[in-house]
Amino acid sequence: MFKKLTVITLLSTSLLTGCGKEAPKCSDKETIDTLKGIFFEQAGLETSSDKLEIEIKNIRTASFDKETGSYTCNASMYFNNKMTSLKGTLPLTYKTELLDNGKEFYVSILS
Repeated sequence: MFKKLTVITLLSTSLLTGCGKEAPKCSDKETIDTLKGIFFEQAGLETSSDKLEIEIKNIRTASFDKETGSYTCNASMYFNNKMTSLKGTLPLTYKTELLDNGKEFYVSILS
């Protein structure tokens, strides 16, 4: 199930608490919470569900675009689907970028 999700670009927005000229960094809480939210949403579960456990580990910044303020990130996603006993670790590439209003951002899962 998750292998199919990682090849599709998924988008989610969140409100930023501060007004900066760059998106949240790869390891910022806002970014990680949004990433987890995307996977829970795609699994049809609430983020507080005890049926799916997700951890984002080994977070690295692959690149930062000074012009747009966006980050491209690499990480490992550990998952444990307690409904099917399927668990494992997958490589994850994602991007954080600001919307034009400077108050919201996208997290796009690239692979």
